[in-house]
Amino acid sequence: MRANIDTRLPIRVAAVRKAPRVLLTVLLSALGLVLLSGCVAPGTGSPTAPRPYTTPTSLPGGDPSPGMGFDTKAGATCGVLSVIATNLINALEEHKRGTLSDTSYATIINTVTPDLLVIGGLAGYHLQGEIKNLNSAISKSPPTIVGAHFDAESDVFVSAFGRASQKCHDNDSPLSISSTTG
Repeated sequence: MRANIDTRLPIRVAAVRKAPRVLLTVLLSALGLVLLSGCVAPGTGSPTAPRPYTTPTSLPGGDPSPGMGFDTKAGATCGVLSVIATNLINALEEHKRGTLSDTSYATIINTVTPDLLVIGGLAGYHLQGEIKNLNSAISKSPPTIVGAHFDAESDVFVSAFGRASQKCHDNDSPLSISSTTG
């Protein structure tokens, strides 16, 4: 079965083919964390106290260690960009097939700007230049669908997203896309 991918967004096909494997890895990692969450803290002899949930104000991790090419904060930003790319690719494909109305398509397209604002609002996010370029590209891409804030297929937006995608790839955290169509 071959994935039907809009080639306008510069996402590597291998990332789509690896999506089930990546999802399985993420799920198994999460399961491992859940199983380990009840473990005893080293040297205390008692379980660790639960921490109340708080909204994050910064991304986890930091700069890469000397000699390493992976930056966890950039990786977290790339994870959000993966969600944005997944939403855009699926919306574009479904809209082209006629299974997504113009109104629904515009609603999905219009989530990109708030998602980018969330990234920009986190202290210490990485790929700052790329996020600013994406926001700039949105403002330079007039919508072609009534109700949408911008044209997700415009050359300027596709180019800016491609540069962000390349930065993620350079950080060893390429975008991972899940296709819901095809």
